[in-house]
Amino acid sequence: MIMLMRKICFSLFILLLLTGCWDRNEVNDIAIVAATGFDMEDSEDQKYRVSFQIPLPGELAGRIGQGSGDAKAYYVDSEAGNILIDIDDTIQSRISRKLTFSHRRVILIGEKLAKDGIGVIFDPLARIPQNRMSANIVVVTGKAYSYLNIDPSFESFSGETMRELAQSQNVYTQTLKDAVMSINHPGIEAAIPMMTLKTIEGAGEDKVEIELNGYAQFKEDKLVGTYEGDAAQGLLWLKKNIFPNNTTFAIEDNLYVVVNNQKANTTIHPTFTDEGIDINVKLSVESSVVENTSLRNLFDKHNLELLETKLKTQIEKQINQTIASMQEKGTDTIGVGVILHRKHHLLWNEKYKYNWSEYFSNATFNIELDTKITNIGFISENLSKEEQP
Repeated sequence: MIMLMRKICFSLFILLLLTGCWDRNEVNDIAIVAATGFDMEDSEDQKYRVSFQIPLPGELAGRIGQGSGDAKAYYVDSEAGNILIDIDDTIQSRISRKLTFSHRRVILIGEKLAKDGIGVIFDPLARIPQNRMSANIVVVTGKAYSYLNIDPSFESFSGETMRELAQSQNVYTQTLKDAVMSINHPGIEAAIPMMTLKTIEGAGEDKVEIELNGYAQFKEDKLVGTYEGDAAQGLLWLKKNIFPNNTTFAIEDNLYVVVNNQKANTTIHPTFTDEGIDINVKLSVESSVVENTSLRNLFDKHNLELLETKLKTQIEKQINQTIASMQEKGTDTIGVGVILHRKHHLLWNEKYKYNWSEYFSNATFNIELDTKITNIGFISENLSKEEQP
């Protein structure tokens, strides 16, 4: 009898564990937020604007099966206010499905908010477990909400386009976690991919696409400048495990060579001197020629040496532009302070930690650069022109 009662009690206990998913959320009851835009308003009464981009599964299926059509594959909602969580609640009050943020791919920061300080968005984003710290973060020129309404050519909605651009090869990708750590860690400042809207010529009337045009330069949590053109390329040379895809340089007046960079290795070694701090940068690069508009035969040893020298000069120019921008704004984007903190912990805490920006701006950079052209392709000279010695 006792054994029977034990079996009955055990069975009842097992049944309690098989009650099902009492708190489940059905797919047709949720609205998945793919991208969020944060802006600063011009109004004093309502300081911030939050915008959500929500994919519409039904329209996405239609696009995949039947082409783009006129119906949008996403819905954008936006609201202004002073408290970010209250803004979220206001948007939720007019959406019949529960907003879900666990699949958010990208976070957009409007230019005005970035200049005022992006620290305000980190508390609600980091405090709630549903928010993914692995979401990509980008800064955009103008207003963030305008990017969410762009209809891209190759993706179903613009949030996915920006995520793909931010994660492209040879791009210094930043997640929300990366940005938070850079902004809050002494000895390094954040650099976040920056995007803009570009009108495409020859692609139809008013065709606009989203373009990656450099990196936003931060000091603490405020946007103080941008790395564009050569400065953006120089930033990649100074970062570890990433480097520019191609480098273009003049070998003669109005005659150019383009190389594809195959390998690069960068080391940064700061040292102390009587005058201050020396930052020694050592960089080795291996590249292949992909275009040559000059008349020179690249099989010739002297021409190849000239090519390597010109490449070295161009890379030095790019790096020096980045260094000049960092020292002018006092932003240690490459993390020299982190290296000092690791190697000279006590000295860093006693002397450099709280005024590192000033020391960094006055530091001396020494660049040691080695360039090698390892491949010139299947042809030695421009096929359309006669050879020049």
